Amino acid sequence: MLEDDLLTLYRNERGRKYSLKKDSMLLVSLGNYDTLIENLGIQILMHNVNTKSKDMHAHRSFIHPEGLSSLETQKSANTYNIIGYSVPNVLEIPKFFKSLIQSNIPVLSKKRKKTHPIIIAGGMGITNPETFAPFVDLFVMGEGQDAIVNIANIYSESSNKTEFLKKAAQIPGVYVPSFFNPIYSKNNFKGYNVKKEISQTVKIQRFKDYSNSLISSTKIRKQTGSIMIDKGCKMKCSYCQYSHVSGTYNPIPTTKIIEGLNNLQSLDVTQVYIISASTTNHPQMNQILNEVYKRNMIPILGTTTIDKTLKNPRLLDIVHDGYNELSFPIDASSYRLRKQIGKAKITDEKIIELAKLAIDKGIKTFRIYNVLNLPSETREDHEQFINLLNRIHSLDESMVMNIFCSPLFPQPKTTYENVISESTENTMKKIDFIYTKTRDIARKLPNAEPVYSFESEFYSRGEDTSIRVLTFPKQVIALQNILLRGDRKTGLAIYDLYTKGSLDYSHMLKLECANQSFEIFPWSHIE
Repeated sequence: MLEDDLLTLYRNERGRKYSLKKDSMLLVSLGNYDTLIENLGIQILMHNVNTKSKDMHAHRSFIHPEGLSSLETQKSANTYNIIGYSVPNVLEIPKFFKSLIQSNIPVLSKKRKKTHPIIIAGGMGITNPETFAPFVDLFVMGEGQDAIVNIANIYSESSNKTEFLKKAAQIPGVYVPSFFNPIYSKNNFKGYNVKKEISQTVKIQRFKDYSNSLISSTKIRKQTGSIMIDKGCKMKCSYCQYSHVSGTYNPIPTTKIIEGLNNLQSLDVTQVYIISASTTNHPQMNQILNEVYKRNMIPILGTTTIDKTLKNPRLLDIVHDGYNELSFPIDASSYRLRKQIGKAKITDEKIIELAKLAIDKGIKTFRIYNVLNLPSETREDHEQFINLLNRIHSLDESMVMNIFCSPLFPQPKTTYENVISESTENTMKKIDFIYTKTRDIARKLPNAEPVYSFESEFYSRGEDTSIRVLTFPKQVIALQNILLRGDRKTGLAIYDLYTKGSLDYSHMLKLECANQSFEIFPWSHIE
């Protein structure tokens, strides 16, 4: 039963405790329990509501086959005053629909009554909030650590939903879509009629003051916790939404990080995920690692930059002791394209040099990320990529390479937001070319293991060989193209298909073709 499952999971957590106040908020991860417990953002928001708001408590939930209920109390989601969704990417929209339906909450915000919970959403998946706008009462754009407390207090002080939304709309970074009515002329989007006394634009919030902020896990499972060491990104890659939205790179002071590590130590953490856009960017990275080891913890690193790792080979020892898989963020098929996206420092020779060092350290699995469909990309660029893979593979033919080929999605607020998306059909042809060429240089694996991937939507080709090509299924590529650049009509069309059980490729293809360009972007009011 759902209640028994939730109670068992909760009792197995370290650091478990929860608050009960007059009003209630449920914070939802659009993934399974593992995704929830690893979501440091939700833990921070929950901590802030429970410790800083006057009359509201916050609990957690995740997508369970039997429905949406609180992990802390096992109560149904529809008993809460506010439900807040963490949306990591737009592809989670079917889970979002399903969770509301299972909770007996109308999906369309205009059909919800005053007795229903208020639905709010935030996260990197809503930088263009318009495809979610018909279903969400309030968005938190950017960092929500301060906004979530203000939202909680305003709710407790308000007598009804209308009063609450009017007051909440004054909070920096809060977007209430019902106050922005879209204008269309001959079915073409022309902008918004904005309610009086509401700002014409919403500014994405960036968080900089860490002095009173939580940066490490307060709840863990299996002695594994997380700590955040910075915000923002130095790279500013042309295609990357995070680097454009998050603002200037802002490392967290080591004194604050040590405080977070002490908190993890009190929870008996033995493994710690280092959360960062790129763990090699922090200026005191070696000191941080020393502090981790001093507490008998094993650090788990995410993506590292190639040039910084070459300058600090110690990082390869950490990779070897952790998952023993090195991530190569190559991000473009050729050096010409890497220069184009702002990664001129990543030459083929540096990639080969790092591969040699990794092999010498005993690392036998490489995870290589490549972005397809960059402007001016040609078949010659793909051939250069195949040549690079061949050079890496020839260094040690016993290695395994997992090649993640992700198409460029021209995302809002990036350099490429004006670029027309490559059709899904053309994208699949490029992936087929890369897959066919890698088969010529890969070796057969007698006892191949499935590719482990955080990106659950990816599928693998070449499981039985030493070079596996992974990508999104074509219907997922089309869906992401549609949602990232859509308007409210797009969101309603996707919901209509969902209710009919028709989120298949043929329907996605029709929407993709009709959703390529706007004279005015639907996200133009988000700054």
